Amino acid sequence: VFYYDKDQGVLTGIDAENAGQGEDAKNLKRGIKMELTDTSAIFRADGKTFKARDVAACILGGLVKEAKDEMTRLAITEDLEGCVVSVPAAFSLSEKTFIKEALETPPKKGGPGLKVWGFIKEPVAAAISYFNDSYEKDATVLVFDLGGGTCDVAIVAADDSHDIKYDVIDTTMERIGGRQWDEVLIDYVTNELRVQGIRTDFRKKGNEGLLEVVRRAVIDGKHKLSRIPKTSIQILLDGKTYRVEISREKFDDITKSLRDDAIAAATRLVSRNSETQIDYIILVGGASNMPQIAEGIRAAFPKIDEKSVLIYEPEKAISFGAAIFANALSLPHALVNDIATHSYGCGYFEETAEPDEQERVENLIKKDSRFPVKGSTILQYRKNNLTEFSVPLFETEDYNGANYAQKDATQIGSVEIYELHSVAKGGLVYLTMSIDAQGIMRAKILDKKTMKTGEAAINLFGH
Repeated sequence: VFYYDKDQGVLTGIDAENAGQGEDAKNLKRGIKMELTDTSAIFRADGKTFKARDVAACILGGLVKEAKDEMTRLAITEDLEGCVVSVPAAFSLSEKTFIKEALETPPKKGGPGLKVWGFIKEPVAAAISYFNDSYEKDATVLVFDLGGGTCDVAIVAADDSHDIKYDVIDTTMERIGGRQWDEVLIDYVTNELRVQGIRTDFRKKGNEGLLEVVRRAVIDGKHKLSRIPKTSIQILLDGKTYRVEISREKFDDITKSLRDDAIAAATRLVSRNSETQIDYIILVGGASNMPQIAEGIRAAFPKIDEKSVLIYEPEKAISFGAAIFANALSLPHALVNDIATHSYGCGYFEETAEPDEQERVENLIKKDSRFPVKGSTILQYRKNNLTEFSVPLFETEDYNGANYAQKDATQIGSVEIYELHSVAKGGLVYLTMSIDAQGIMRAKILDKKTMKTGEAAINLFGH
């Protein structure tokens, strides 16, 4: 949550919530985590414009301040030197790089100035926390993480007999979360208010304050429905209190499609890994507190004993697991054996394609490949007498390794050969890409005729 006005300046978290009431709600930005990954995004509040990275640096800076305050409260005298960041399961390298740059923005430029030691997928962090807390050291869990903006699912196996204790079998992510439940309930409540004679268009520009009043009442009502079977959502408008009665049964009914979409992500993942036996299903993320989630998961997986479907530290599991992961970064081996969240490949030129499709990507490492993994290909020089040769490297969403246009991919780097002499058009260049257990991608190219080589390394995990 982010807030700005000319008098108070930038506020985040609870302070932003408290400030963004009434007419000042127009200066409040909620749920912007997923929007911040669009580096071109711009936020405006009280006449000031903020770039996406500025907002991210402010929010992350607020989190760093909270961490330092807690260290002071606990009388921890060591300096806060770095951090591990938990991210949704399918965040790309560019999204992680954006967060890393925001966190490492120096204080003199308004950032926290904190070194990023690495990234970990949120459901994987939750699995680590669960295994660390439980007596189950050799088991396989399905983690269902329903947060505010994403639904992240992972299958993680633990084996206490190996140095690499956690094996990520598969992961997936859907951009659906608790805020979508809020929006459905807001629409329901405003429709009910219409029945009571309120004709206000709460979503009209200029009515941000009124919408915020409804939103806060709705969120409070949603939380109550996780504890009691029915509640009255009370909304104060123009000095009069309006009440909208709603039962948990009604709430579950109007949000059924959201629940089904979220749970479908889990069923698809399990179906894709049908040979893997799931011992436990772990529910984390604040939105997993809604009873409909556990009920829906149990119905979707009837072969799993009901007692093995556990709501485990919904708000804390990911943080606990990330801390354990951070503590293990000093070990000589990886704690987690992970998989590729995207496909990775190289650029090449296909003359037979349509003019706007000739710059292509050949994926050498496929999405969901288990680390360590390697892929290779052979490229050709397109001109005579080149003195240097550069191959662009790409990250893509592709599953099956098919080749497609560079415009649909994200370039993450390049690898070059320098000091070439008298190379001929059509000459062969050998390219190998590999990712090790630590998430380090290495690309190497070799001109077989001259034996000239070039190498590049890209850290996918940020360590």
